[in-house]
Amino acid sequence: MTNKKKDSIEELYDEKYEEPELEDFLEEEAESPKKRKKKKGKRAGVRIAAIGIAMLLVFQSSYLLFDGFRLDSLRLLHESNTIFQNEEVESWKDSIVTVQGQADGQEKRGTGFALQEDGYLLTNQHVVEGVDQIGVYSEDGEWREASLIAADPEKDLALLQIEEGSIPGLSIKESAAGGGEEIYVIGNPLRLTWIASRGEIITPGSGPEERMIISASVFNGSSGSPVLNETGEVEGIVFARGTEESGEAVGIAVEAETINGFLEENGL
Repeated sequence: MTNKKKDSIEELYDEKYEEPELEDFLEEEAESPKKRKKKKGKRAGVRIAAIGIAMLLVFQSSYLLFDGFRLDSLRLLHESNTIFQNEEVESWKDSIVTVQGQADGQEKRGTGFALQEDGYLLTNQHVVEGVDQIGVYSEDGEWREASLIAADPEKDLALLQIEEGSIPGLSIKESAAGGGEEIYVIGNPLRLTWIASRGEIITPGSGPEERMIISASVFNGSSGSPVLNETGEVEGIVFARGTEESGEAVGIAVEAETINGFLEENGL
């Protein structure tokens, strides 16, 4: 009896309490609710970390973009303040206006300048394209409504007229510009207002097929800015920004010959 009992107990023990294989142990752990919860928590932690890293990268990219914008603005302000120490150059900004309006629900903003003919202003066609109500702000802070008199998309020129008040005008140079000539650009880049930059004419240009290239700094908002020589005559009007093969940023302008032709076509 004793041996039979012992054998049965051993059998029972062997059947019920047999130590599991290592693989079985791992499978039981994997199926354990507690373990699954830990794994889910780990996966959630990984997802949160990934989202955090992505947000950090977006923030860093935005910061770098903002930082670049800020550095350009500070550099322009410093250069402009230096240039405007010349009282003659400073007097030219009285002729510069901010041109703005709404097109398809979006604000459009650029630069323009007054002509010698009383009440007339010149800007780029793309600045006022699609704008229902054109407004101009002069350096004295006064707002005026302007009418579109004529526009030429190929030349990217637009003639405006204000009904009330007068703004001191600039004269357009009659003769062709020369390469290497020192010039100034006064406009409203990067949402700043009445900012001056200095450079030189790299390529004078000769009509719509060959644009004027200048080394002065231009940015968004510079479109419509006059390119002025040392006597305050308009050599051209900025309409774009480009990059040379060397990687250097340059301004692109419609030269005076094309401007004069456009004005003559419209009776000025």
